[in-house]
Amino acid sequence: MPNEEEYALSQVDQWLTEHNCAKTGIPVSSSLVDPDAAYSDNEGNLYLVKLKIVNGYRSQTFRALIGDEILRYNKFMDDAACRRSLLIFTAMMPRISFRAENDLKEYARDFLPNLNWHVSDASGQGFSRLNGEERRFGIDKRDLQQWRGVGKSAGIGGNLFSNKNQWLFKVLLLAGLDKRYWGGPSQRPRNINDLARISKVSQPSASNFVKTAEQAGYLSRSHNEFHLHECGELLEDWFFFLKNRRQRRLSLRSLYGDGSLSAFVDKIRSYCAACPPSDPPVLIGHHQACHLFGMGRSNVMTARIYANRSVDEVLNALDLVVDDEGSSLLTMIPPPTRDAILRGCVICDGVPVTDILQCYFDVRTSFARGDEQADYIMDKILRPHLEKGSS
Repeated sequence: MPNEEEYALSQVDQWLTEHNCAKTGIPVSSSLVDPDAAYSDNEGNLYLVKLKIVNGYRSQTFRALIGDEILRYNKFMDDAACRRSLLIFTAMMPRISFRAENDLKEYARDFLPNLNWHVSDASGQGFSRLNGEERRFGIDKRDLQQWRGVGKSAGIGGNLFSNKNQWLFKVLLLAGLDKRYWGGPSQRPRNINDLARISKVSQPSASNFVKTAEQAGYLSRSHNEFHLHECGELLEDWFFFLKNRRQRRLSLRSLYGDGSLSAFVDKIRSYCAACPPSDPPVLIGHHQACHLFGMGRSNVMTARIYANRSVDEVLNALDLVVDDEGSSLLTMIPPPTRDAILRGCVICDGVPVTDILQCYFDVRTSFARGDEQADYIMDKILRPHLEKGSS
């Protein structure tokens, strides 16, 4: 039985053969690229195949692999005699991730427009690009829409990461988590009736969610119990959905030019003091929430306000105005604040903040040490909790 490398290279061989390319010897001069195979076509082009076995997709790691190979290839191409050599970045992963396709397209656009690729998994699903021609293979269109969370789940209305489904995923994922980091239900649902009761959604909504999550491969039921699967992949899919959805955001600044975030936090504390914890007028997310949790890993203090009152009321209460210059230090998501965010909020030192999972998603979008902060949350809070729940 072929190993992963042999299987991946055999897929590439079949793909290139279909495009009238023939396998050839690896040129000695390509030692910098160190290809795993080489092919040529009738026009004299030489294709250098570089294979990577990816144990599980993670954007930061995958993008580093792409960047490294492009850097090596560009150094190799400084040799004028090799101008017709083209790179084919090849990857094999346990489960195909179309976020990887997005990563490849971004790197090709910015660093190597003629980059080719072939990415697949053990089931034969994947995507490829050769000389500008892109295609996906082995993917059912309905499954692709469901997986990406942007279309209809197979036979079920609604998408995988609708607001209600995000809330229900949190109820299952975060049940039992330290209440310092999660303000939602602590009881772990065991069946659909439990899920509807604990999450306070209708039974049909809970039932539709379970079917959708099962079809996506993230949930199963046995012996009157829910079982979550591939939680790491689930969080990656979820983040990809949040990152790419359209959402209105307002950049803000202090009305009086006071840039002190500590003064801003004090105002929020006073503003929220008269409101019940279950209905805060605003919630804080992003890096500022990490510091309020006592988990800040840097001096980055960017804050995101999730407004649960009208924009005008929030601006007046906190002495803020819209910043036409688009400052990224303070942003606001206008109301309504969705259940997936509002119902899991936590009060930290009198300030309502998003739950730790939402905080994780928020900081991952930050170019200012966001990955470092997200990794810290994952390593210290989320991964130990998820592993405990799956044991």
